[in-house]
Amino acid sequence: MQKFYRAVTSRPKTVVLFFLVLAAVCAMLKPLIAVNYDMNDYLPPSTASTLALNALDAEYDGGVPNARVMVKNIDVAQAMEYKRALEQIDGADVGTILVSKFTIGLRVFGSFLANVDWGLLAQKVSEGLISALNDIGNAIDSVDWQKLGTGIANGIRSIDYAGIAEAIGYLFGQALKAGIEFVAGAGADLWNWIKETFLAGFNEVFGDPEAWGIFGQNIIVGIMNGILHVIAEIGIWIWENIFKPFADGIADAFDMHSPSRVAE
Repeated sequence: MQKFYRAVTSRPKTVVLFFLVLAAVCAMLKPLIAVNYDMNDYLPPSTASTLALNALDAEYDGGVPNARVMVKNIDVAQAMEYKRALEQIDGADVGTILVSKFTIGLRVFGSFLANVDWGLLAQKVSEGLISALNDIGNAIDSVDWQKLGTGIANGIRSIDYAGIAEAIGYLFGQALKAGIEFVAGAGADLWNWIKETFLAGFNEVFGDPEAWGIFGQNIIVGIMNGILHVIAEIGIWIWENIFKPFADGIADAFDMHSPSRVAE
């Protein structure tokens, strides 16, 4: 065994050449190999399906390519009755019956289409379409569009933009005031809790607690002043970069720059 695998491993070129020769021979012999694609032939002759197919082939001429039916729990006499009933059935009549409704409908519909006066039908459709389009055009023409545009423009001019802006500012101011009061109340209560909890009994180390209370209040006031300053700067930026240009654009559109020009 050692001589064999040593001989194989010591001659790799010979082994590869031998493999290629065998592969070429197999490729040339491949067309000569017949393959049986009938799966029934691979079953044993004694299987029930094979016996049933053989019985069908023996009873019916031409094979049974389309339908295979098995009826259970019947005797030979009943099977013969089923056989005679099936033999009396005309397949052509069955096909005719199955498509009879479709063919009748097709004939009726085809006859109807063949007898239609297509010229008259097209004329009526054209008249109806023309009438509908004319009615739409007359309806559009009956509207005083200039009056409608003037009314919309007057409505836009009549909007109290200043009042709306004032109401928005009032709402924003009230919300800001409520937030400030909430933060101030919470900060004062929090500072009192800190004094009562952590600073009681430490007079020798931290000095006068009242002085620390004033110091804490000053810190809170400084923070609130900083927040208010930032909010004010944001409000100024929004007014100068959003609301004021928007109001100026509306004023330019409706020529409402000054009372004297509006009066003119």
